[in-house]
Amino acid sequence: MNLTRRDALLSTALVAALSPSELAGAAPGSSMSHPTNDAVSRSATRVRGFADPEMDFQLLRSLGVANYMGASVGEVLAAGRNIEDGDPRTWPPAFVSLGEQTYGLGRSALEKQHTVSARDHFQRASMYYRAAEYYDDPVTDTSRAHGVVSRDLFLEAVRLMPWTTEVLQIPFEHVWLPGYFMRPAPPMLDHVRRSLC
Repeated sequence: MNLTRRDALLSTALVAALSPSELAGAAPGSSMSHPTNDAVSRSATRVRGFADPEMDFQLLRSLGVANYMGASVGEVLAAGRNIEDGDPRTWPPAFVSLGEQTYGLGRSALEKQHTVSARDHFQRASMYYRAAEYYDDPVTDTSRAHGVVSRDLFLEAVRLMPWTTEVLQIPFEHVWLPGYFMRPAPPMLDHVRRSLC
C-alpha cells in the first residue's frame, strides 16, 4: 500500500478532529466499538492510546510529526497495536519493523524514479527508527544502530529535497555534534522575500 502526501494529510486531519478525551481514553488493539442505539453512525472507530503516561506521550509525539511528513498517522497507530501497554521492551521492535517496511517502500519508489514519494518514505522511516531508539537500552549496540539508521535515512531524504542542505559538525567540548543547515531553493527564497515585504 503506497500512501500519498494527500493520504497523510487526510489522516492527520482525522486525528486533529478527534477530541482529546477520545484520543486519551483509547487503547491499542481495540479499534471498533458497538453502537448502543439503532441510530445511523458514520463510524464506530475509536483511536486509543496507552494507559502508561510515558508511552502515551511518545505515541502522541510520533503522531505529532505527521504534519511535517515525519509519520503517517495510520502507520503509527498500526505499530501501536503491536506494543504492549506498559512494556517498553515491545516498543522498539514495533517501530523497527515499521521503519524497515517504510524504507523498503522508499527504495521501491526510488527505483521507479518517484523521488518525491521516495523522499517522504525515507523521512518517515528515519522518524520510525528514532522512535524505536527511544525505548532502547541506551548503552547497547542496538540503540546506536537504530540512531545511525535514523540519521542515514534522514540524509537519504535530504538528498531528494528541493533545497540545499549542508551537513555540519559543530565542535562541543571534546566531541562533534551533528547539525544540518537547510537553505530554501531559489523560488522559495523569492516567495519568502515577497511575504516579508
